[in-house]
Amino acid sequence: MREPNDVTALEHDLSRLRDALVAAELDRSEQIAAVHPRHRRSAANLVHYVELRNHDVRDVQERLVALGLSSLGRAEAHVLATVEAVLSRVGELGASTATPLEPAARVAISEGGALLETNTERLLGPPPSNRSTRIMVTLPSEAAGQSELVASFAARGMNLARVNCAHDDEATWTSMIAHVRNLTDDSLRVAMDLGGPKLRTGPFQPGPQVVRISPERDRFGRVTAPAVLLLVPDDAPHVPRDGSTIIPIVDRSWLQRRVAGDELELTDSRGSRRRWHVVDAGPDRCVASTDQTAYIETGSKLTCGGDDATVVGELPNREQSHHVGRGDRVVLTRELVPAMPTAGADVHRIGCTLSEAFDAAAPGQRVLLDDGKIAGVIDRATADEIELTITAVRPGGAKLKAGKGINLPDTE
Repeated sequence: MREPNDVTALEHDLSRLRDALVAAELDRSEQIAAVHPRHRRSAANLVHYVELRNHDVRDVQERLVALGLSSLGRAEAHVLATVEAVLSRVGELGASTATPLEPAARVAISEGGALLETNTERLLGPPPSNRSTRIMVTLPSEAAGQSELVASFAARGMNLARVNCAHDDEATWTSMIAHVRNLTDDSLRVAMDLGGPKLRTGPFQPGPQVVRISPERDRFGRVTAPAVLLLVPDDAPHVPRDGSTIIPIVDRSWLQRRVAGDELELTDSRGSRRRWHVVDAGPDRCVASTDQTAYIETGSKLTCGGDDATVVGELPNREQSHHVGRGDRVVLTRELVPAMPTAGADVHRIGCTLSEAFDAAAPGQRVLLDDGKIAGVIDRATADEIELTITAVRPGGAKLKAGKGINLPDTE
């Protein structure tokens, strides 16, 4: 049996926890007041929950369990009411010194679950009959022009269609939503995920139009699987087969003349002579394989049988990047001028897509790049540039590419 002073100490700790919850609600009162009246009590409960999670209550929970009381482990839907109820029970076990709170408009234990269920259904739609969870599907850009794709998602169990407003445009979103609304199932919901500020690295200058082709090799450099190439007309988009590389060809008739067993010859961008073997051919395409590494560029000449020639069509530009090491300096610029990749330099310049960052950043604040793979501290901040020294990066350095996230955790 626990000593009375143990109960008194527990009551004291619970009172302090309750007071912290109430103080957090007062501190967030303006934000709670800005919420729709229907959801203000839920907003206050969310504040209570976050404040509860900011406290280490493991010791309190163990002492409550020893008394046969709730451990606060299922309090999410009615946090303050649960703490007050437990505090009241503890007070009955000893000489209570806690001052009860005046009645307030808070989520009661008896209604928390029902309120959560009601709001969940309003937000996510009615619960499915065959499972306890809803399925949310993020609609791809292709869904705007393919009503049958949206219908297939619904047929496979989609309850909520998510539109990612960080991508595409209003016309695309409107079309996606129309396809959802046109379905016969009126229980489907649409969630629009609003895009926030895009704090990312700016563009690089276009890289060379070169693709590297390489077979798989073991640790001794021996070929274990050839490289597979899919040759297609340069005006006909194709999805590559598993593991294959797309090579666009300017002359469609040249492709149509290919048959299995043909041997193709070329000189790659390094001046190395290479041979590809056609293993399959069909209308407007052929499949070739090779055991040789090659760098193919736009305009490379391909021949078959010595004089039947064509050239490679437009290849995508290779992605450019800075190679950043510990101690290097990175200069973020307000102007989004395409950056020139640095080779062997210790100063790297690249744009920053959110101009407001230059008005807020200050020396001594941290900057995290590419999900924290590269970290630094600001040395200098002006209206047009933020210069930082890299303090943390993996051994050997890391690539800093375009479109990577920039996080300023110390900057308001």
